[in-house]
Amino acid sequence: MKNLFLYTLLLLIPNALLSQTNYPTGTNGCVARWTFDAPEGGTLTTIVDASSNNNDGTNNFITSVPGWRSLPNKAGGFNGSTSWSEVQNNSNLNSNEITMICLAKMDSFNSALCQGNQFISKGYPYNISGNYGMGLGDNYYDGSCTVFSPNYTQLIGQNGAGAYSSTPTGNYISLNKWYFFAITINSNTIKHYQIEMDTLNKAMSASPIFSLSGVNNLGSNTQSISIGKHLNPQYPYWINGSIDELILFNRVLNDNEIYGIYEYLYGAPTSTNNYVSQNNYNVNNISNKLSVQTNSLNYQIKIYNLSGLLLTKKESCYKNESIYLGNYPPQLLIVEISDEKTILTKKILIH
Repeated sequence: MKNLFLYTLLLLIPNALLSQTNYPTGTNGCVARWTFDAPEGGTLTTIVDASSNNNDGTNNFITSVPGWRSLPNKAGGFNGSTSWSEVQNNSNLNSNEITMICLAKMDSFNSALCQGNQFISKGYPYNISGNYGMGLGDNYYDGSCTVFSPNYTQLIGQNGAGAYSSTPTGNYISLNKWYFFAITINSNTIKHYQIEMDTLNKAMSASPIFSLSGVNNLGSNTQSISIGKHLNPQYPYWINGSIDELILFNRVLNDNEIYGIYEYLYGAPTSTNNYVSQNNYNVNNISNKLSVQTNSLNYQIKIYNLSGLLLTKKESCYKNESIYLGNYPPQLLIVEISDEKTILTKKILIH
C-alpha cells in the first residue's frame, strides 16, 4: 500500500535524531514501512521504505499484485522459490524493543524441511544477538521438521537469543485469506496479535492471542533484513503469497495503537483522533456529486468499486473539481486522489 491518507492526511516528518517517523495513524517510532506499491504500469523496482528512513530493499522477482482490497498494484507477490528482498543493516533497525506488523495472504505453505514461512527476519541464524522476525509454521503442532501439517500453521516470532515464540494450539492460518499479524517484543514480554481481514466484519478491538513472559535480550547485529525468506541457505523458509504492508517500530505498541493500525489498513477507521491532518484536500459527496477542493494544481482522481474495478479517472489542475456519480447504481465506492507527494483514499456512499 502507498502512503494512504484515510479521511485525513498525514505529513511524515522525519526525526533526524531518532531516525524514525510517525505512521499515518500518528503512531510514533516507525523505522521502516514497506508498502509494495507499484506505479500504474505494475512494475516494482526497489522495495521502497515509505517511512523516509531510507531502508529500501532490493527486488528479487517480487511482482506487483492486488492488495487486500483487490486494488491493483498494492501488494508484493512472492512465488515461494525466488522472490525476496534484502534490506541492508541500518542503526535504526537495531532496537531493545520491536513491533512487527504484516498484512499478508498465503497461497500455499512451505513444505520443505521444517516448513517455515518467513515474512521478515534480521540476521542469521535464529539465536544470535539482534535477531528478530515474524513468520508462520506448523512445528509447534507436530514438533517435527519432517512432518508437514499445513492445516495447523500458526504465527511464529523470533526474539534474539531466545530463539522463537509460537502461538499455542488454535488460531490456525487458512490459505487465500488476508490476515493482520503483529508481534511485540521487549525485555520481559512477547505478544502475538492476529486478525482475519474480513470485508464484511471489522474487528472492534485488538488484543493478544498469545503472551509470553520471560527474559528477552534482543541485542543488535550488523546483518541485513530479509523479506520473503530467511537468510539461512539450508532453511530459506520461502513465502508463497502476497504482502500488502510490512512495518517496523522501534518500541512496543499498546493494544490501542495496534488496533489503530489495523483500522487504517482495513480502510474504515471509526475515529480520527490519532490522525494528523495535512489538509491538502477536502472531499465531499453531495447528491452523488463528488466535490474536491484543494490548493494543489496537478493531481489525479480515480474511483473504484469495492472489487477493485476502476470506474473512472480524471486529471485535474483546478482548485475546485467535481465528478458526477449519479450514473452508477447505489453502492460504496473508493475514491483515490494522488499527486507527487501524497495519496488520499476515502470511501463514499452513493444513493
